[in-house]
Amino acid sequence: DKTRITIAGPAPTAPTPTTPLTTTSLPTAATTPIANAPPTTPPIVSAPGRVNASALSFDVPSGWTVSAVDEMPAGSSARDTKVVLDPATTNYLIRAYVTPLDSSRSVRRKAEDLEAGLSGRSTAGYSRVEMADFDFGDANGRSFPAVWWEYDHDVDGIRLRSINILFDTANLSIGFVTRTPVGVADGYGTLFEQVRQSVEVR
Repeated sequence: DKTRITIAGPAPTAPTPTTPLTTTSLPTAATTPIANAPPTTPPIVSAPGRVNASALSFDVPSGWTVSAVDEMPAGSSARDTKVVLDPATTNYLIRAYVTPLDSSRSVRRKAEDLEAGLSGRSTAGYSRVEMADFDFGDANGRSFPAVWWEYDHDVDGIRLRSINILFDTANLSIGFVTRTPVGVADGYGTLFEQVRQSVEVR
């Protein structure tokens, strides 16, 4: 069984294009041009096209760039790993962020607290698409109670769709984010699902 994610409750699904995932079959964001950001991407590649961070590793799609691995901003306890389609923008993004485990809050509560921060401050145009509990399975067959948090927001006049998978390990809290402009989000669903299924938690 190659399925890595089983859903408990409402099933957040990654939309699948009706044509094969190629550079010509992915849609483009026709309504809002994005400077320096190609609207299409090749299919995913296997190892050695991987990024290896301290807490997890995952496949990197062909043509994407690893822009940070375990980056820790000054004064922060979070470790940030980022993969982008174009280094000039984070409109097309795969991101893993890792913090020390906070066992005083459930994963769902952490997601809701993060959402409250987004909707209550300067995140323009925030709108929840879905938040659902499910079991996240990594490529090694391990399963983690998780939350699928999908939302839209605006950055520099571009409407973006982000999906944040949050889960805890024995000593870490992990968030795994994918992002594209809303206009092409459906076309990237299969690609991002392949990336999620390639995640190996250490």
